[in-house]
Amino acid sequence: MLLDFVVMSYLHTDDFSMAKLHLNSLLASINTLVLITSGWFAAEASRAREDMLRRWSLAGSAALGLVFALVKLLEYQDEIRFLGDATFNPFFDFTS
Repeated sequence: MLLDFVVMSYLHTDDFSMAKLHLNSLLASINTLVLITSGWFAAEASRAREDMLRRWSLAGSAALGLVFALVKLLEYQDEIRFLGDATFNPFFDFTS
């Protein structure tokens, strides 16, 4: 999928440049931090020796997974209006 994205961005340079302006970099940054932190909680859960610490770490990881999904829904809510626009199709087909 990453290779497809790179090839399509090469083939449709102008379309990709214009479409990237429609993305919300703040939400993308928040989601990146949420995913990193969620992964850290999961890793801590696998290393935890105590059951209580393992449970809290897994609960934190799961909660952040829900936060990630909610932020993604907010992102998609903004992007859905470009769904039928032929100019943005190559970009949004590979970034969703």
